[in-house]
Formats: sequence, C-alpha cells, structure tokens
Amino acid sequence: MTLQLLFLCTGNYYRSRYAEILFNTLAAEMDLNWIASSRGLALEVGVNNVGPMNRIAAKRLQQQGISSEAYNRWPIQVQEADLSQADLIIALDEVEHRPYLTKRFPDWPDRVIYWGVRDLGFVPARIALSKIDQEVRNLAQRLAMSTSPGEMMAIEVDLATQAVLTRTYRAFNARDIETVLEVMHPEVAWPNGLEGGYVYGHQGIRDYWTRQWGLIDPHVEPHGFEIAEDGRIVTHVQQVVRDLDGHLLFDGPVQHIYLIRDGYIKHMEIRT
Repeated sequence: MTLQLLFLCTGNYYRSRYAEILFNTLAAEMDLNWIASSRGLALEVGVNNVGPMNRIAAKRLQQQGISSEAYNRWPIQVQEADLSQADLIIALDEVEHRPYLTKRFPDWPDRVIYWGVRDLGFVPARIALSKIDQEVRNLAQRLAMSTSPGEMMAIEVDLATQAVLTRTYRAFNARDIETVLEVMHPEVAWPNGLEGGYVYGHQGIRDYWTRQWGLIDPHVEPHGFEIAEDGRIVTHVQQVVRDLDGHLLFDGPVQHIYLIRDGYIKHMEIRT
C-alpha cells in the first residue's frame, strides 16, 4: 500500500510546496511506497502572493532538473480530512505552525513532526531551501532504510513503522479487516480480549474481530511509540469501548506491544 505524507506550512506557497515536489521526485527515484502532498494552515496570510508558487522555490527545483505539474496548482487550505488521511504529517516550522494547529485543529498539534525552517522575512530563501533539501533527503533515506519495520532507529521507532501502525489503527476503527491483515504475518498470534488466550493466523483474527464487533464497539487511538528493552515496539493507546447501545464500558490508556518480523506483525500483547 502507498503511504501518505503531508507537508504543512502557512500559505502552501513556498516551503511545503518545495518539500512536496522534492520528496515525490526522490520517492520515485528510490522506489519508496510513499507519496507526498502539501497544504497551508492559513492561506489568508498569503493573500498578496503572486502566482501559484514562489518563483525562487520553483526555480531552485528546476535547476535540479525537477519538472512537475505541481508548480502550476494554486495553494490549498488544509482541512481536517487531510490530516486524518495522512500517515505522516510534517509542519515546516514549529514556532510558526504549532499555534495554528492548536487553534484550528486542537486534536492534532502533538501528532505532527516539526522542522525548523523559518519563512521569508526571517531567513533568506537560499538558507531555508537548503535546509529543506537536507531535511527531505534525510527523511527519504530514513524511510528507505525502514521499509522493514524491524529496522529501527536507536532511540525511536522509525517513521515508516509509526505510519504503518497508525494506518492499521485507523483501519481497525473503520472495521476494515482486510487492510489490517495486510500488515499481519500469516502466522500472527493475536490476543483474545474477550475470552482470553490468543487467536492465530489471518482467519483466526478475522473470525475473532467479527465476533467481537457483534458484541462491543471498541475504538483505539495511538498516542506514542517507543522501543522496549527486548526490541519490541510499545504503542501507547487510548482505548474506548462501548456496548452496541452506545453505553461506555471502558475509557483509558493501554499498551500494545508488537513483535515485528520481516515487515509484518508476528505477535501482539496487551498491557493495561
């Protein structure tokens, strides 16, 4: 499956557009299963911008031999759906963009990765664009090295694994079993939260969730990832469970601990 990367800046005219076009060029060259888009958090700030994209940014990309139809599209204001559909979100400057997210999308500021690329008026374009070059190329390299979620950074779960797990939770909440099973090992062991013990394999999980959803309505939202001492991935989750009439049965934090092998989830444990 192709994963979705979203770049954010203020006007979707300069920094995020440059990052989007550069990343998509590198992703195609490196055969990454990622595609980037970009949006603006406050298009009204750029009401006096001339043309669809900053000419300095477009020229720098063209000087690198990059041509794209994306040069010609006009800036787009970000919507909640853009954030929800993205597997990974990067805002170009935390100082500038976290306040916009906090005010306009209060559920999202802590679910975004922030870079430190200041806008025109704070630093010259050559410095800002050089920093974006470096950040985007480093990002592409990290994603290329982490196509197998077993390959992790020393102190944090790699971005690709975070994106895959986040997308998996989203599919679970949408009751899209087949999308979730795409990242499951054929011999996966999955905890049976209803009767205890484990269920095994794709069909075991399919049958278990079908039975579970006929009895209760669970919703799980990941809020953080870390690596345990034994190398497994710990996902911090807020779990809400209701009965089929909507009455709340449980609302609290749990941990999901994953063992990943050859790019697939092989085992999961629940800790409360």
